[in-house]
Amino acid sequence: MVVKASRFSLCCLASLLQRASCSAGGSLDNIQAVPFILHRGARILPCLLGLLAVIGILDWMGFKDYSFTKPGQSFLGAATAALGLYFNVWQANHGWSVAGITVLWSLSIEELFYLGFPSLCRVPKRILVAILALLSVIDPLYHSQLHGNEIWREQATLTGFGTIAMGVLAAIIAPTLQICFDHDRYWRCMPDAR
Repeated sequence: MVVKASRFSLCCLASLLQRASCSAGGSLDNIQAVPFILHRGARILPCLLGLLAVIGILDWMGFKDYSFTKPGQSFLGAATAALGLYFNVWQANHGWSVAGITVLWSLSIEELFYLGFPSLCRVPKRILVAILALLSVIDPLYHSQLHGNEIWREQATLTGFGTIAMGVLAAIIAPTLQICFDHDRYWRCMPDAR
């Protein structure tokens, strides 16, 4: 349930990020790759490095829930995977990580997606929407074919990309929709709700 909530959060965050990026730059095709990536790095790296430092110290001090004791796991391996944006793959290969760091799987997928996002925004909008829609459709199809490794089933890179693509797609389409909601009429239909 937690992983499904995390995937939903990826979708929502992608939508918010896309809208914020458009607000700052005016439109998707105005997003500049280097400033976009530097801005994301400036926001994320200080917290990520701080988290890794705390986990490293706790591991070094031997705190039970924060010590890398499983075969094939080490703090250096986990930190390298987190900074290399493949923590989800590392965790799928080496088992669940220590407390406090397992959440980095979603950050790895999200940042990997956004490394290519500025370039993706350079393609014509119809093609961009088609690519995002394709990723969104592939997501559940690919996910349904994953069997065996529980971690990879929940943290596969392609399914994460599909979830983020849904959020970006929603942010692109939302401004074109005219949705009217008559608040008073709704409440008149719901007499017990007041």
